[in-house]
Amino acid sequence: MEPQDNPTFGQKLKMGGQAAVALARNPKALVALVKYQREMRKQNRQSDPTS
Repeated sequence: MEPQDNPTFGQKLKMGGQAAVALARNPKALVALVKYQREMRKQNRQSDPTS
């Protein structure tokens, strides 16, 4: 799949399933992902003066 192509629903479902399996095999990766997402949201809130 090319980076500029929009994935179809089936491709999104397959990628999501693969990600779920990878995270289930490595719970530490899930914790790291959650921490990363929280940090990104925090930075976005701080850099957005309108909200």
